[in-house]
Amino acid sequence: MTAMSEYSKVHKATCAAVEAALKANGLTLKKITASVDQATGEIRFSIKTHLAAMKGSDGKATDPDRERFKREAEIGFANGPRLDWLDRPFRSGGQSYSVCGLKPRGRLRLIAKRADGKMFKFAVEDVARLMAA
Repeated sequence: MTAMSEYSKVHKATCAAVEAALKANGLTLKKITASVDQATGEIRFSIKTHLAAMKGSDGKATDPDRERFKREAEIGFANGPRLDWLDRPFRSGGQSYSVCGLKPRGRLRLIAKRADGKMFKFAVEDVARLMAA
């Protein structure tokens, strides 16, 4: 058996095992890559994942962006989001949106859903101005 066929068997088995372990912990496999150092025979794996769904205290799936919004709103930063904005509609550019979450960083952190279900990002300051109008 060649070294590459051995590598291929190990790679397939590792992918299956990693995917099963991630799934058991609420994660999904996005991508797995491997490289082989032919001098030492060492195989290095790189795994990319994302959360399938986080579970709340009630056992139901939660949205991490929505939970982040609630946490920051509860802290009450002066220029931060307010808890009463969540699911509240606002208008921008002639379209209606409702606030549904918050990204961890960046200028356009606030996530809003348009009436047709498409998601958009807004600056917190802009939504504060629109909510006050």
